[in-house]
Amino acid sequence: MISVPLLEGVAALVDPWHLASSLWLAAQAALLAVVAILCLRLALRFRRQPALRQPLVAMFYIAFVWWDVSLWLGAASRWPGLSAGATAALETARLHTLALGFLGGTLLAMAIRVSAAHSGRPRPIDTPARWLYRALQATLVCRLVPLLWAQSGWLLLPLAACAWAGIAVIWALRHGRWAGCPRVDGRPA
Repeated sequence: MISVPLLEGVAALVDPWHLASSLWLAAQAALLAVVAILCLRLALRFRRQPALRQPLVAMFYIAFVWWDVSLWLGAASRWPGLSAGATAALETARLHTLALGFLGGTLLAMAIRVSAAHSGRPRPIDTPARWLYRALQATLVCRLVPLLWAQSGWLLLPLAACAWAGIAVIWALRHGRWAGCPRVDGRPA
């Protein structure tokens, strides 16, 4: 996975104006595809592990799958000969699967877990936390669909933005307020 940021850094140094030759684009696509294949094999290897029955582990697994989707989209966006519109749509999809899917999913799962643990709650991933995570996944889908079907953008893009804001507000109201309260188990903070 270290090769992906390294590739992006080298690409920025070698070709700062994005005037890359088709050979350079093909090399980038190939490297991203190799990393994506390795991540996919890893994800498939762990898909039936008993640990995935734990909600927190399942949340991290889903976030990891979004990482792999982001790698595949990055490889596809660098394929030589794509139109500028297709490349832009794939790069935007890549950015959002990485930001909302991988980083957002990991951040939400960790924020829920840490806030519950620091407040002394025995079950960090409860039903409301699961619904928040599901809402995040639905938000990501609402953001990605307009990239494939442009006519849906007028409805789904504002919906995705409002959903993301709603997830943040609901988390802050439910989990954020626990930060200033005494622990529920009576132990010192």
